[in-house]
Amino acid sequence: MNPFLRFPPPEAHGPLPARLYARFDEAMEGTLGRTELLFGAIDADWFDTGTRSNELMMRGDIRRDAIDKLPVYFLEVDVFGQSGGPWVVDGKNKLSEDDWVQIEIAESGDSRLYPNLYGAAQRVAVTSAAPVSSAQAPTLDETHSLDEWVVDEQEVLDYLASLNSPKIEQCAVYDVGQGTTISFSDSSNIPFAYFDFGGGTRSHTNTRPHRIPHFCLTRRPPIILSHWHDDHWSSGPLIPNSVALALTWIAPSQTVSGPHIALISAVVGANGTMMVTRGSRISLSNAVFHRANGNSVNNSGFWAEVSSPYGGHPLLLPADASYSHLQNMPSLVEGIAVTHHGADWKHVQLPPKCVSTVNKAVFSFGLPNSYGHPTTRSRQDHTGGKQIDTANRTSSASGNGSGHAHLDWLGRPIPTAPCGNMQCYQNLDQ
Repeated sequence: MNPFLRFPPPEAHGPLPARLYARFDEAMEGTLGRTELLFGAIDADWFDTGTRSNELMMRGDIRRDAIDKLPVYFLEVDVFGQSGGPWVVDGKNKLSEDDWVQIEIAESGDSRLYPNLYGAAQRVAVTSAAPVSSAQAPTLDETHSLDEWVVDEQEVLDYLASLNSPKIEQCAVYDVGQGTTISFSDSSNIPFAYFDFGGGTRSHTNTRPHRIPHFCLTRRPPIILSHWHDDHWSSGPLIPNSVALALTWIAPSQTVSGPHIALISAVVGANGTMMVTRGSRISLSNAVFHRANGNSVNNSGFWAEVSSPYGGHPLLLPADASYSHLQNMPSLVEGIAVTHHGADWKHVQLPPKCVSTVNKAVFSFGLPNSYGHPTTRSRQDHTGGKQIDTANRTSSASGNGSGHAHLDWLGRPIPTAPCGNMQCYQNLDQ
C-alpha cells in the first residue's frame, strides 16, 4: 500500500518535494471570502526520473508496484476574493479545473501539503504555479488513467444482479465526521451494500468519532462510490487487515489524480475488485443509481433513489450533487441524506420535500469543519420531517459517542447490532 494511505500515518516522511505535478480536485468555499483549493499531486522530480513514468503507464503488477512507490500528496491552497475559476494561486497564472499544473513549493507558508491522507500537514509556500507543457500533459493523463479498471456496463449490472440482494428496508447514514458513508440493509440490520465509504481526512480526520470505524462487513458487501472525492472513500484503508479493501468496489469513470490511483492499487493489492463504469444507470435491489448530469466531479457522479418496499415515496441519496443536476429527481420523498454535507449548491433548484414526520433530512458532516457546513441556506430549504445531524453525539443511543442516523419507511425503533458487539456501527443513535 502506498504510504499516503497508511494508518497510523508514518512517523517520518521523505524530504519536501521542490516541484509537484498536480491536478485540481475540488474548490470548497469557507468563511470571510476564503476558498480552499484542493489539488491531488505527485513529486514531479521522482516522476521525471528514469523509467518511472513508463512503469506507471503499463498494466498489472508493474504499474501497481510503481503506484505504491509514487510519492503522493494532497495540497490545500487558500485563495481570497475569487468566486470561481479559473483560479490564480501564484499571483499571475490562471488555472482551470482540467489542467495539469506544475507547482513549485518551499518550506513555511500558508498552504498545506499532506504526505498522508490522515496525518498532519506540512506548511508550505506556493512560489509558482503554471499549466504543464502540452508535451508533458498526455503522459500525466495516461499514468493517471482509469482505463485499466473500466469494465463493460453490463458486467456491473450482472454482478449486482448475481448478489440476489433482499429488499432495502432501511438505510444508515453514519457519523464519520466530515464525510459520508451510507449502508443498505433489510430488517436484519446487517448491511448488504454501502453507498460511499468515506469520512474525515486531512485537517478533518479528527472529526471522526473513532480512529478506526467499526463498520459491519459480515456479508462482504460491495461498496458503490458516488464519486472520487476522498471524503467518500477514505474509510477503506482504515479498516484493519485490509478487510474493506478486499471487497468489490464500483465507481464512476471520472478524472482522478495520485491519491485516487493509490486507493485503486490498495484495493487490487488486497485481492479486492475495482470496477470502474462509464454507465449512466445501475441498480441494486430497490435502489437505482443514476449519473448526475453536470460536469464537475461532484455533479457527474452517482446519486441514488431507493424506492419503498411498501409503496409510497422513495428515499433520496444525492451524494454531493446539486439538486439541479439530478435528472427526474422525485419531488416528494420519505427521507433524504442532504446533498454535500449541507453545503450551498448554488442554484435556485430546491430539494424535494420530506412528506412524513417518520423520516428525516440527515446532514452528514463533522465538527469543527472549515467549510461552514451545514449552511443556513441548506437548513432553510430542507423542509418537512425532522433535521438530523450525524455530528450530534449528545443523545448517542448506542453509547459509543456517535451520531449514526437511521432512515426507513415504517418508523421502527432505532436498530441495534445483531452481533451484540457494543462497538459495532450497526448500533445506531437517532
